[in-house]
Amino acid sequence: TQRALSSTLTLAKQLGALVFTYKGSDVAGAVLQFAKEYRVGHVILGTPHPLPLSRRILGEKTIVQRVIQASCGATVVIVDTRGGRAGPDVEKVALRPSGPLLSRALSESRVLVWDNPARHDKVLKGLVAAACSGSALEAQTVLAAVLAREAQGSTFLLNEGTAFPHARLPRLGSSLAALGITRGGVLGSVASIKLVFLILSPEEVPEEQLHLLAAASRIALDRGLVRELQRARSPREAFEIVRGWEERE
Repeated sequence: TQRALSSTLTLAKQLGALVFTYKGSDVAGAVLQFAKEYRVGHVILGTPHPLPLSRRILGEKTIVQRVIQASCGATVVIVDTRGGRAGPDVEKVALRPSGPLLSRALSESRVLVWDNPARHDKVLKGLVAAACSGSALEAQTVLAAVLAREAQGSTFLLNEGTAFPHARLPRLGSSLAALGITRGGVLGSVASIKLVFLILSPEEVPEEQLHLLAAASRIALDRGLVRELQRARSPREAFEIVRGWEERE
């Protein structure tokens, strides 16, 4: 199971997907809760293993049946994964907004650099303070929202070397982003984290958060760009690297 899951996650990342872990005591419930939180329009599931007759007689349902039954406002697609025959080619379509959305949310003053290993909590507090600086946001309230999302599944466990802590906030006028360059890594993190993108977006515009996360994810997948950011001599230079990359995109 671990090997199959690992290969699936590797394929997803190769195709440009942004992979999150999400905690829950029940698979179907966790899938639906994630879909609700991120306002997912389509849920794609593989063919479930058939339940034994005895369990069906007792009224037990498969994960797929439970997701379909409880889904509200989302289209559930079931892909036939039972055979070894390859399915049709899937065209990868990226829906991206026009213009440099990430660098508009970021600024030179919201880029922080840690040359030595930094504690997980220090990195988050520093980035939240930088993002809230100059706005009406209260840092403690924002930090609580970010930590609540991290509790669902830490974004510091991703193996690309980049973490994506994020939160959606009510009545936030425009998205805010902060970038942490952690040259010495993040203490308490399983993965070797080189970059930390903090993204705060309006609760009322969920697609903006997805676009920002997608942009940050594309940076994380570009190893040359990550090395360039790691070598940046100042926050200003790092910001200009992000802006230049996004304008080229």
